[in-house]
Amino acid sequence: MSIPRTENSIHYIQFLQPLTPERRFFFVELENISKQCRVIVGIASSNHELNDPPGMDYNTIGYNSFTGHLYTNRKDKGNMQGHPCQRGDTMGVEIDVFDEEMSVVLFSKNFRPIGTRYLTLKDQSEYYPTILIESSGDPVELNVFWQNRVSVPPYFSMVRPSNHLKTKRNLYRELIS
Repeated sequence: MSIPRTENSIHYIQFLQPLTPERRFFFVELENISKQCRVIVGIASSNHELNDPPGMDYNTIGYNSFTGHLYTNRKDKGNMQGHPCQRGDTMGVEIDVFDEEMSVVLFSKNFRPIGTRYLTLKDQSEYYPTILIESSGDPVELNVFWQNRVSVPPYFSMVRPSNHLKTKRNLYRELIS
């Protein structure tokens, strides 16, 4: 996605399909952004105000590239320092737990987890990936990746981890069979 050089402006993008347990994540590569540019990725409902960044309104959640903070329900309080992003970084949003009362969202920078926040929006059909870009007039280029096919990993059970992990003994058995 490219935004040409303009005056200071705000651009709002919301996906047409919500995140689901089968399609639970999206991420954004910051290909070309200036130091003054802010990219906020998160989740908001379809009737969310277009001028409020995700996380700066109730029942929304967001990750701000400029401050590096995670926001939920207008708050950025949490047990982490900021992880600001710049040109070349990747910002990710993944719903780890879908629950009726509250879901858990995992945020990542360059595919490494940086924190989680609770999403209090109860209607799971309204978990729309949302991006807000505050440009200082400089051109902006982003690559947005959306999970377009279902690929849920098998459920991992600690009762029988041998079903999911290959040990040296199991590898040796496979080699000699």
